[in-house]
Amino acid sequence: MICTKVRRSITFTSSSVSFSRGRIIQLMELDDQYRVKVRICKIVLTRTITRCGMFSYASVVAGGHVQYVLEVGESMCREIHLTHIYRYSSNIVFHDIVPGQTQIRTATLSGSVDNECRCSGSHYRDAHKSWSNVVVT
Repeated sequence: MICTKVRRSITFTSSSVSFSRGRIIQLMELDDQYRVKVRICKIVLTRTITRCGMFSYASVVAGGHVQYVLEVGESMCREIHLTHIYRYSSNIVFHDIVPGQTQIRTATLSGSVDNECRCSGSHYRDAHKSWSNVVVT
């Protein structure tokens, strides 16, 4: 809808006063609101790489503690919301994911630690570096 209204303007000059007529045009837009469902999947991965030492002593390697956000595509996000399952890899699967909640899960990516805290390291490689005799959680 276009609304118009006439406004008088006065221009002063050194010798005389003149009047002019101008039009102000204002565009009126409807402010429609729509409800939209949005799915968001944000997965923060905290990875710690520890080296197995004598007597099951473990120490974090240099640069071994990293935290980053995993990119989750639209189809994977939809699958997580529908099935409540997130597959990090073929052998690491997280069940009972509840949308709208922050949940902390733990997985061992490489190596192992038994019930008596004995660690057995293995080889691990990421996009930047590789390590041997490490446990990655």
